[in-house]
Amino acid sequence: PGVDDLKITAEKIVNKDLLKSRLSNLAQCYLNIYKRQKRMDFYGLRDFYHFVKFLNRSTEQDVTPEILYKAICRNFGGRPEELQEAISEFMQNAGFGVEVNEIEAKLKALPESEGSISMLNVAENLKDKDARHLLIFTENNAALQILLRSSFFEERPLVLFGTDFSADQTALQTYPN
Repeated sequence: PGVDDLKITAEKIVNKDLLKSRLSNLAQCYLNIYKRQKRMDFYGLRDFYHFVKFLNRSTEQDVTPEILYKAICRNFGGRPEELQEAISEFMQNAGFGVEVNEIEAKLKALPESEGSISMLNVAENLKDKDARHLLIFTENNAALQILLRSSFFEERPLVLFGTDFSADQTALQTYPN
């Protein structure tokens, strides 16, 4: 699809006029990221539409740089080596002339972030009834221990993990992306 197709579909998701006025730029940014991604089709239409849904439900009036940053991280953060490129693309070309370092410092200062943008994303994802599934890749269950020691849960959660599939038994097979 082209920019116009993405915009038309996104307009059906969005119910805020100020956000609707940004959809052409956001669609163009997404297409630029899509075309430059290193592993073809890792990012797809689902990522763009969930990105737009997050922006729509997270904004009162207009998108703030902090909300845009969080939306990028939550929907285009699956390949950390490409995340900075996505952040730059959206921030520079979607009408935000804000220093990314300032946004990161502001978000890391929030108590629920525990000093980490990743932890902030996890905390917000766990509270968001409409969020996408949370998938965390790690080796040796390191992320599980960090999550269990965090302040995200009022009660100790039930954790199910493990697999009997032979292809899932090594780190190399666990996440080839």
